[in-house]
Parts: sequence; C-alpha cells; structure tokens
Amino acid sequence: MEPPSTITRNDQLLPRRFLDQQLATFPALPLLSIKSIHLPWIIDVDAFHGFPVTLGDVFDSIYSSLRINVTPAEFNLFRQEDRQRAVRAYERRHRRLRSASTQDEEKRAGMKRIDFFMNRTMFCGISNAGGRPDEWELHVA
Repeated sequence: MEPPSTITRNDQLLPRRFLDQQLATFPALPLLSIKSIHLPWIIDVDAFHGFPVTLGDVFDSIYSSLRINVTPAEFNLFRQEDRQRAVRAYERRHRRLRSASTQDEEKRAGMKRIDFFMNRTMFCGISNAGGRPDEWELHVA
C-alpha cells in the first residue's frame, strides 16, 4: 500500500541505492511478469536502468501497478462477494489516512487495484511460478 520509499527491514528504512543495486533474480533477467492469485492482472517489470531487473524495479512496478484505478469492466471480473470485500478495503484504505483532506482526495480518486488484495497488504515476497524463468508469483499476507 505504501510507496517503495517506506520499505523497512528490521525497522530500518532500506536506502533507495540498495534497492537499485540488488538483483531481483539470479540469474539476472531483463524483465519479469508477476501474477497473483488475488488479481486477474499481470504486473510487468522492466529494468528501469536497462539491464538487469533490480529490487527497486520490482517494488516500483508492483506499487505503480496496484495504484491504477479499477475500471468498471475490471470490477465486474470479480465475484459479487469479492467486489463487496474490495469496496470495504477501499473504504478502509482512504479512512486510514490522517488528514480529512487527504482522505477526501483518496476517496475521490476511486477504487485502486490494491483494494482487491482486501486485507492482504503485507508484501511477503515473490517466487518463481515454476514455468519460465521470467514468470513470478506475488505473495502477500
């Protein structure tokens, strides 16, 4: 839910330079496709600085992809029960913001793809999906 600049490990912010220097995969790859059992969309990850894909590229791509507004057609891809749960997640997401003006702004911006993770907003990693080397699965809790 939060931008990559807020990523911590052991309660310490990870420097951007670290994220941009660490390979996302071994062996190094020029691009990745990340899927999730919670979404019908694929998150494409390109190496921002050419080659290879870094942790920074992965986190930036996941964050920006999940901040995209959901279209009515995409919303209708989900079962009614999941739609209702996603709407509740959307309401929790904008209500958790501290200032009323920020809450209003986020509410007006509408439902985002992140809302379909419902309460699963902790990044737990990615793993190879078992097919091609560039196909990965996103794990959240």
